[in-house]
Amino acid sequence: MVLRMARPTTRTGTRNVQFQRRIPADIKKTLRDLPALYRPAGWGKDVITISTRTADTRKARTEFARISAEVEDRFTRLREGVRTLTQKETVALAGTVYRAWSDTLEDNPRSPELWDRVLAENVKARAGKFGRGSLLIGVEAQRKASMEERFGAMVDATLSRECLIVDEASRQRLIEEVALALDQAALKLRQNAKGDFRADETALRFPAWSGPKSTGEPTRKLGLVQLFDQWAKHPEQKEQAPKTVSRYRGVFEALETFLKGPEASKVTIEDLRRFTDALMVERKIAPRTVRDVYKAAISSVFNWAVGKAIVPGNPIAGIVIKVKKSLALRQSGLTDPEAFSLVSSCLDIPETKAKCLAAAQRWCPLICLYTGARIGEVTQLRKEDFRQNNKISFLRITPEAGSVKDREYRDVPIHPRLVSLGLLGFIHDASAGPLFFDPKASRRSATAKTSQAELVAKSVSEWSKQTCLKDPLLVRPMHGLRHRFMTLARNAGVDPQYIEVITGHASSTQNSRYGSFDIETLMREMQRLNAETVEGKKQNT
Repeated sequence: MVLRMARPTTRTGTRNVQFQRRIPADIKKTLRDLPALYRPAGWGKDVITISTRTADTRKARTEFARISAEVEDRFTRLREGVRTLTQKETVALAGTVYRAWSDTLEDNPRSPELWDRVLAENVKARAGKFGRGSLLIGVEAQRKASMEERFGAMVDATLSRECLIVDEASRQRLIEEVALALDQAALKLRQNAKGDFRADETALRFPAWSGPKSTGEPTRKLGLVQLFDQWAKHPEQKEQAPKTVSRYRGVFEALETFLKGPEASKVTIEDLRRFTDALMVERKIAPRTVRDVYKAAISSVFNWAVGKAIVPGNPIAGIVIKVKKSLALRQSGLTDPEAFSLVSSCLDIPETKAKCLAAAQRWCPLICLYTGARIGEVTQLRKEDFRQNNKISFLRITPEAGSVKDREYRDVPIHPRLVSLGLLGFIHDASAGPLFFDPKASRRSATAKTSQAELVAKSVSEWSKQTCLKDPLLVRPMHGLRHRFMTLARNAGVDPQYIEVITGHASSTQNSRYGSFDIETLMREMQRLNAETVEGKKQNT
């Protein structure tokens, strides 16, 4: 039987005295809910067993006391939960890595060339050119991934040894400090390899590591809305659309109210099953909405928190919400009569200046009809997004203008029919900036969740329903233009890979994800679409 309190013992195969201590129940639960890397060496499932490395009973008593104090200190750290390291603590921890290298390898430092290679690899990591990180797109993404691959495991091992659970910002600062410490250790060992063993002054810069100072109070546990706030404020979410953040907040506020304010780390799959069932049964929310809004929001935030070691797992991952396929009572795209009617309605609007709703009603459906673009991508277009290359006019759909799916720009040729209708003249006469709304005229709050481009898109859609597209089964008329473009492009013999590039649709094959298509090629394919067919057999003038 192993006692709850620490005691000296022996084991088969060694004369050395062993420290043995049963792991308290709360610590066992904390360790069980954390990644395996947070279990230090010698910590088994139920019992900690650490050798004093001596058979001398007097020496063993001293070492036993040291190990016991260290273990109790680590218990305290684990009970504190997620914490933020101070600058001094971060440098002190990096110092433990420095000494582990410089002291351990000092006697036999091998060759100077070895440490030159180590330094070179460290430089590559800082430049974002190390390992798989170099394959990513974007300098920041490359550097972060390279530094993680080069130094991340060493940092995690250091935190594990000290039983520290730190927030992501502290971990990233520690990665930077460990990288610097390893540079300095490599320089020192290269000096040793050349026969120079003068006093190590670099080691003096590292403060002694004695563990973080406890406040004497347990770290405040995170509630569900507090967990959401950490997610929303993290730099990784800075590109999230405001309406996504707003929608997620509503989900977490509703969840916290339903569960009566539990700690985020203690939410179970049963809690979330009760919540999702209540949404569908008591509040009569459609299963599709529960799956695509509520479950999606909870899963996204919890997956992020798992990656930051804030919570032990994603409890909603195991919940399945079955959604029946919606009844299809009509085609998604516009029919020929609908397309003809819409074009007539657009052209009935007198030519007008940019930055007004009438301009959006006239031009946005026509541009969607001849490009397959999403209505939101069109209503956010700016004058500077219309360009020319080798006498071919094209528009650039870009994230710089607003929301674009997959956050990738694409260039789309302007069909000759749009040119004949006067689109280029409209663009020429417009002032710089958005074409279909005036940002300066807005009285909306700077924190508004819906962009002006989205509001214009909604207005154009409602206008089309009121004037000509009155079939109640056509719920998204402007998206019907995208369907119509794809259908007619296929019928005209345009290769699917060109349709994907023009419309910004996800690539269907691995090969189509490589290379690019010049604007001349895309214009050649675009011209396969006959204006009479696109507009519904009868061409308007």
